[in-house]
Amino acid sequence: MATHFRMLDPGRQFLDSNGAVAAGGLLTVYDTDTTIVRTTYIDNAGAVAHESPIELNSAGQIPNDVMVWATTGDVKLVVTDSAGANAKTYNDITLVNDVTVSAASEWVASGLTPTYSSATVFTLAGDQTAIFHVNRRLKLTDATVLYGTILTSAFTTVTTVTVTMDSGSLSASLTAVSYGLLSATNTSSPTRPASIQTFTISGTYTPTPGIRSAKIEVWGAGGAGGGAAITGVGEHSSCGGGAAGGYAMKMVDRANLGVSQTITIGAAGEAATGANGGTGGPSSCTLTGLSTIAATGGSGGLTIGATAILNSGNHGNGGVGSNGDVNAQGSAGLWGLGWGTTDANAVKSGGGTGGSSTVGAGGRSSLSTTSAAGANGTGKASGGSGARQVASEAATSLGGEGTAGLIVITEYV
Repeated sequence: MATHFRMLDPGRQFLDSNGAVAAGGLLTVYDTDTTIVRTTYIDNAGAVAHESPIELNSAGQIPNDVMVWATTGDVKLVVTDSAGANAKTYNDITLVNDVTVSAASEWVASGLTPTYSSATVFTLAGDQTAIFHVNRRLKLTDATVLYGTILTSAFTTVTTVTVTMDSGSLSASLTAVSYGLLSATNTSSPTRPASIQTFTISGTYTPTPGIRSAKIEVWGAGGAGGGAAITGVGEHSSCGGGAAGGYAMKMVDRANLGVSQTITIGAAGEAATGANGGTGGPSSCTLTGLSTIAATGGSGGLTIGATAILNSGNHGNGGVGSNGDVNAQGSAGLWGLGWGTTDANAVKSGGGTGGSSTVGAGGRSSLSTTSAAGANGTGKASGGSGARQVASEAATSLGGEGTAGLIVITEYV
């Protein structure tokens, strides 16, 4: 025999969505979050069922001081006027002493009737912004149960709520909204990393549903090393290393991530033969309501013409981050260094090492009596090394290439 639990005591008065007494109104009981009608009973034995919907008296009460009983499971109540209009919904109601259902729900039924506006927007009567604030989680009863996070909430004549949906979209079937038990403002729940999105090419960042904030890290691209010149007897060409890209980091609230953002990844500084190394390209991530977070690329190392004296090729300077909570300049490349002599076998040349980043190592070089093209940077955002030429080289040589920029977005819930 099924156990029945008390749902409503005698004398409970109901109001419609306009706040008016639902005189002669209709009360329908459903399984929570559904449109499945729940059978209710007059007595705890379940011997006599109520008609559905239950007709209320002129005071908006269940007639004859009758109780309402039901079998286990949370319920949803929908109250309308006598014409079935002006519906007011009460969702996630736990029956008295129904221990099979946890009394502590993570969702709080608002008791408000949402009005559908668009696939991601609904309105509520009155100023509800204190409860329906940015980043709070929502449970929405539509044709199916939907979940989302408040993107914006503003009050004029009504409260307009824009939601980032976990999946699906709102429709005219929207009937109820519950909000997360934990506020998104000064919440007692600690944030924790939930996912990481890494961008090595330009594209679009779409926030993962349900996140509360994100850490955005941006690296500009590395510059190339200088290319070495043709040398004569006793001469050298010792070129500077390319610099690392700049770095910027910013912690961003969910509202500033918007629906999507544009990601730009800086191209690696291109190497050249017998010429200055190319500068790395800038990387950036747009934000909603905030300045774009960006980092410029490192500049290229400089070439140096053939010379027989102690001399060096100038290095590239590091890129710079902007609009972050942390903005840092990338490491500069190193000077090239060499010297000439009338003894051709004693001529030494060294290209400058490329600047390293936190996500890549600069191309390496060393002082030597032999010639070598520059070494490419490794990883991301690092500079290439400068080329080196000792005496009597009949052709120019290539500097090391820089490496492309990078953006890493760590999302938190």
